[in-house]
Amino acid sequence: MHFLRRLLIYIASAALVLPVGAIATFDMLWLKPRIEATKELAKNGAPEERNPPELITEMVLASEPRGINALVSRIIITQSTPYFEPRSMLRWHLVGAITPYLLKLHLSEEELLSIYCSRVFVGSRSFGLASIAQKLFNKELSKLNNTEAATVAAWPTAPNLFSKNQAALAKHRDRILNRLGGGI
Repeated sequence: MHFLRRLLIYIASAALVLPVGAIATFDMLWLKPRIEATKELAKNGAPEERNPPELITEMVLASEPRGINALVSRIIITQSTPYFEPRSMLRWHLVGAITPYLLKLHLSEEELLSIYCSRVFVGSRSFGLASIAQKLFNKELSKLNNTEAATVAAWPTAPNLFSKNQAALAKHRDRILNRLGGGI
């Protein structure tokens, strides 16, 4: 009986320690080497993308219920150096699931927003919210009204679809505005 209790304690300890150790190892070997390069991604953006206006910040945060970490983790996974080459779908999904939580440890919310605003794919080999604001409204980010800012925040969700289907874009824009309580 004493042996069985000790065995169960070892098994329970291993069940708790092994996942924490695996996540810490992933953090040290995969994410930390990419953090400086990730911070450089934000510095390459337009000045308004590096320090986005309050309205754009609100709209971007409302566009993704899971939080800005999930958005930035996709950017890091797809645009990081060295390039991430998953050997299996399981590895791809594990990296995608763990990275958003670890980003909270390494980057501030301002850095996350800056990376997102400057590096998000907006279609046609273009990146950054400033480029889509110019394309759609011929305005800078700081000059957009609520509806235009919501449209710009909605666009990266599906740029190819939204370029062909304005009704789908309007529906997604309205969903963002409703999340903020300023719905139509």
